[in-house]
Amino acid sequence: MNTIIYLIRHGETYWNREQRLQGQLDSDLTDEGIRQAENIANKLQALYFDVLYSSDLKRAMHTAKIISQHIKHEPIFFDERLRERNFGIFQGYTWPEINRKYPSEAASELSGNPMYQLPGGESKSQLMERAKSFFNEMLTKHKGKKILVISHGGIINVWTKYVLQIPLDKPRRFSLDNAAVNVYEYSNGNWFVKAFGIIE
Repeated sequence: MNTIIYLIRHGETYWNREQRLQGQLDSDLTDEGIRQAENIANKLQALYFDVLYSSDLKRAMHTAKIISQHIKHEPIFFDERLRERNFGIFQGYTWPEINRKYPSEAASELSGNPMYQLPGGESKSQLMERAKSFFNEMLTKHKGKKILVISHGGIINVWTKYVLQIPLDKPRRFSLDNAAVNVYEYSNGNWFVKAFGIIE
């Protein structure tokens, strides 16, 4: 039996709207973010999930609880490995603010080097290792099951690149929309992307 993971980004937050890097700080869901979570929950009602996981950051937990109520699934298991990347000194700032306040660090981050660790934060490579640790654990803990996971754009970005064998230093060519469904399947020793960016 194949293991299937439905991976969903949290709904829109106030800092998403302001284009601020949230990282592991928290910002509440907007009314639109709540609507997005309810909308995707309605799309999932016809499906059965064996288990539901979520990041333990507030915006993901809120999204997960909305979805859980709609699909009548409890409990929710919270895992810190599903958190957004820790952006360290960049957290809470917009990119124009970051470029003014931390020009050298911004240049290093924008160089694309996946090993660059932000001061007070983590690198893309460290984020990738976190993601791999969680998803590979699912293969032993819930082998052959259908798993619903609520997380963040950074996790979805690095995990999708890993599955598609895209180097971390290459720019992504896919969108990371709020409350979009992304489906991954483990079959015959390999992960595959089965669907991506489903909103409607």
